Parts: sequence; C-alpha cells; structure tokens
Amino acid sequence: AEISRNRMPGSELSDAQRIYILAQAEGGCSTSEIATRLSCTRRAVNKIIHQWDTEGTYTKHDRMGRPPKLTSRDHRQLLRAVKKDPKIEYRAL
Repeated sequence: AEISRNRMPGSELSDAQRIYILAQAEGGCSTSEIATRLSCTRRAVNKIIHQWDTEGTYTKHDRMGRPPKLTSRDHRQLLRAVKKDPKIEYRAL
C-alpha cells in the first residue's frame, strides 16, 4: 500500500503518512520497510514512532519562531500616530 513517491526530499510527512507509519509499525513492519514504502528516512519513521510512544500524539509540533519586536500595545500606538498624521516621518515614530 504505497502512499506517494512524489514527496520532495526534506518535506514534512502528512498526517495520513504519519498514521500509516504507526499502523505499519503496529503490524510488525520494520522501520526500513516503512521508510522505503514512503520514500523517507528511517530516522523520520523512528521519530514518529518515538513521539507516539512518549507523547501519545503523531501531530507536528508548533514552531516557536522569532518573537515580535512590537507588542500589541506598541502596534496600536503606531497605528494611532499614523492615522492622526499620515505624513509623519519614520524617524518621528
């Protein structure tokens, strides 16, 4: 039951592929077999199985990213200043 070989290298596995990995692992397939069927690495398969065993979930984690420079309050003040004087210079803000 091959899912797709059109996956780009380095792209994330879909939720359907993650569920497939868990089902195949429960069925006794080796990580190598599963990785070959999905055209992904054994490490990716092992990470998903490990995540399921330790956290009980297969979904992707949220990424933290860079924190915003402006708070919501700063943003509101900035908008108010620009609405009040649309020709205000950048330096004056």
